[in-house]
Amino acid sequence: MLTPSSYGLQPWKFLVIQDQALRQELRPHSWNQSQITDCSHLVVLLSQRTIADADADRLIEAIAEARGLEASSPDDDLILNLEASDYRTCMVCALGYRSPEDKYASLAKVRFPATELIEYR
Repeated sequence: MLTPSSYGLQPWKFLVIQDQALRQELRPHSWNQSQITDCSHLVVLLSQRTIADADADRLIEAIAEARGLEASSPDDDLILNLEASDYRTCMVCALGYRSPEDKYASLAKVRFPATELIEYR
């Protein structure tokens, strides 16, 4: 699914509701709209309740694999002396204007497979 998300984390999933009984159960909670049971495709969009370190690690590994790089993670908290503070590093983000010579602009985009994002019920 080539859909952008913040930092590329893709914290969502799509439920395709094919089961008519399940659609019937959902209908009263959708103001009894007939579209819930009559439509050809009923899709429920889900979002992750929390984003864990493992989610960021998974993205880093997927990017490294897609771009032929070695996944590594420096211990930024130590470098920035954050161990005793109320904060920790969650992302290092370089900002600025894109250079016309930016070699990353044309790199492969990293998106998780649809089989992980779409569930049928």
